[in-house]
Amino acid sequence: MFSSTITIINSLGLVLFIFLVFQHFGKSTGSRSKFIERISSLEESPSENQKVIDELSQNIDAEFKFVNKEIRKLGISAIKEIEKNITANLNSIKGIQNKLTEFAKSMKL
Repeated sequence: MFSSTITIINSLGLVLFIFLVFQHFGKSTGSRSKFIERISSLEESPSENQKVIDELSQNIDAEFKFVNKEIRKLGISAIKEIEKNITANLNSIKGIQNKLTEFAKSMKL
């Protein structure tokens, strides 16, 4: 009778042990899969970051080209305006010279 009680207790202990082992295995598998997911997301992050960096670089290059083009346009228009002012000033100087020569001629008479 004693040995059968020990056998039953051992059987219950073995069943409980097997249950605990499988339960622990299930938890460790879940944690392994979470670990693998975290590692894979970390591996994907640099490639996604590189894509964002590439897109930003392309946008910056396009904006830089646009700004350079606008600066050139402004420079050209400023040069044209300066040339017009120089021409107007030269014409004014010629007019003043003509008036001075006429004045000088009238003073000699």
